[in-house]
Amino acid sequence: MAENGQVVLPRPGTVDLALLVQAKKDLAKEKIIAHQTVKLLREEIAECYMKNGVNHFVACKELREEYANLVKDPWLGMKPIQYQD
Repeated sequence: MAENGQVVLPRPGTVDLALLVQAKKDLAKEKIIAHQTVKLLREEIAECYMKNGVNHFVACKELREEYANLVKDPWLGMKPIQYQD
């Protein structure tokens, strides 16, 4: 990973296997984090709906919009991927 938090992948065709394996591990970790973030947000929304009852439409609006934005994103809000030069 880069110091700014981006996932750094080696250029295609790289023969450095250690670098490639580390990049795969970093990418897998970021995917797991992104999926868990969506899962936690979904649980927060369910709790908000139960807590607020009929007023959930107004009370849970911010959570609902954040969840919708994450789900629409194909990478689920993952950190950007950058190729190493």
